Order: sequence, then structure tokens, then C-alpha cells
Amino acid sequence: MKELTHDAIEDLYRSESRRLVRALRHRYAQGEAEDLAQEGFLRLLRYCKGRVVTNAKALLYTAAFNLARNRRWRPFAFASLDSVGADPIPDWRNHAQEAEARDELRHIAAILATLPPLTRSVFILHRIDELSYAVIAEQLDVTIATVRYHLTKAIVRLAEDQRETDANL
Repeated sequence: MKELTHDAIEDLYRSESRRLVRALRHRYAQGEAEDLAQEGFLRLLRYCKGRVVTNAKALLYTAAFNLARNRRWRPFAFASLDSVGADPIPDWRNHAQEAEARDELRHIAAILATLPPLTRSVFILHRIDELSYAVIAEQLDVTIATVRYHLTKAIVRLAEDQRETDANL
């Protein structure tokens, strides 16, 4: 029993991501299964922060399948990085929420700017443009495994930053 590290998450991703997507494909389309798997890894990262974990694989599968069962689940997405600093979204309730959301988008854009170009492109194409792994692989002339790898790197980097932010609060 030990705290789950960044390297342990990467190892788990390499060993289980394809199996998890295949398991989810029994009920969901390929793109949705991939999104559920990625979100499962992100939830695992968030959950395990500072906790001792005995079976990360079981937690991962539980998180992904719980997400799949939740009818309200929607993949994590950003409105648009181009909208940072633009007019507020009309349905925001107050200026404090608006300012907080703009600050968060600016912060995320700054993190994405530090990523290698391919990693940043993969993340934006998948999470903002909502393209499937296959379409991204074709557009960037890389393999689907490369798309998965770079998407994971971006998500892990954003999660690490969130962890650092939470620790500083």
C-alpha cells in the first residue's frame, strides 16, 4: 500500500488503457469509450491525490464504469481558448463567477502553451474540437497510440497543476 505516483499512473495507463476502452466498447461507441477511459484516468488521478491506494486498477475501472452509467456524464471540454478575455457567457449568474472562469481559462491556456506542440495540438483537437482519436491521428499523421500518449501527457500535466494549486490554497 502506497500513494499512487505520476509514474504509477503512466504505467497503469500503458497497461490498461486499451483494455478499458475495449471493455467500454461493449456498450459505447469507440469515441465515447475513449473519452470515458480518459475521464476515468483523470478521476483516478484526482481521487488518489494524497491517498494510499491498494488497487488502482480496480478504482480506475470503477470510475470509468460509474461515469458510463451516469446519464449526465459529459466529457470535460473547454468552450474555446479563443474566448479567453471575450465577452462573458450570457447565462453566468454574477461577475465573480465570470472573473473566476476567465482566470481559469487563462491559467489553462498558459499551461497548454508550455506543452510540446504535438501534445498541445492533440489535446486541443480532442478536448476542444471534439475529434476522435482516429481523426486526430489521420490529421497529424501519427498513430492512435501516439494520440493517446500525448492526450494523457496533457491531462496529467493539467492534473499536476491542479494538485499544485490545491496544495497552495
